[in-house]
Amino acid sequence: MKAFNRFIAVLFAIAFVIAAPVGVMSFNVDRTFLSAPNLMRAADEVDFYGAMSAYAASQLRTGEDAPLATLPEEDVTQIASTMLPREVLRPIVEETFTQLVEFGRAERDAVEVSMVAFKQEMHTRFPEAILRVISTKPVCASREDYGSYTCRPRPEDQAQYEQHMREAAVHAWGENVPDTYSFVPTGSVTPEDRMTRAAVAVVMKYAPFVALGLLALVAFFAVRGVRGLLLWLGVPLMISGLLLVLCWLLSSLGADEMVRTMETGVGPDDAANRVALPMFQNLFDGFVRSMMIWAGVVAVTGFGMTIAGAFLPRAESTEAA
Repeated sequence: MKAFNRFIAVLFAIAFVIAAPVGVMSFNVDRTFLSAPNLMRAADEVDFYGAMSAYAASQLRTGEDAPLATLPEEDVTQIASTMLPREVLRPIVEETFTQLVEFGRAERDAVEVSMVAFKQEMHTRFPEAILRVISTKPVCASREDYGSYTCRPRPEDQAQYEQHMREAAVHAWGENVPDTYSFVPTGSVTPEDRMTRAAVAVVMKYAPFVALGLLALVAFFAVRGVRGLLLWLGVPLMISGLLLVLCWLLSSLGADEMVRTMETGVGPDDAANRVALPMFQNLFDGFVRSMMIWAGVVAVTGFGMTIAGAFLPRAESTEAA
């Protein structure tokens, strides 16, 4: 009976050695990439909102049909920062991240962010930002220069000019910005995709508990004393820790290679280079750092338990290890 129990314990120990790295990686992927609060933290750390504002400024000045091409860069930067401060961008970013996380967890089948409140905000902020900049410019020589934004209107035309700017903002934002921005439109997800995401979500949610359950079964079938506890649990933990160290090294090298690939694949004015790349690098750095900590904790714990068990005297009457 003792030999049979040990055989079963060995099988569970092998299963644990395989399941533990999967469980730890699943846990870290979940808390790093599928956590809206963590995504918001990363956005704050890399100045995600400032990057979005800077990208908007470049598009207003040099993008296709750029409306502010006649203004110098510092003026456009000031306009963009006035239009798109953190308090305006944060609700949209937070809603987007929340829906993306829910989509990744198979809790929803569409990612569609409402832009109505943002558009209403722009109806006021866009003309105010331009008016604030041109208020420091000299008076226009003629009314034909009003559309260049390089001079301010004559005093007698100021009220009419401001009203025109507000009406133009309402028209422009109403035409060019949809009421709902669809990252993943409703009805675009196939049943196969839904099942795949659901399966991955289940694995990430329960893999750590499966690993702990396997370790408990090892203890149930094989441990009969303190020495057996240290050895039967220490050895699988030690091996799992070494595998986690390998996973950490591979993920670290993989993250560096992915960042280099992304950097060479985008231009200096590309949205991915300005906004997404620093965000991705911050998240992957956090994932790699967490993997390093878990690998160290599991490996050191396993080594410590194994060494302690090896030096602990064997009690033949009570030990089964």
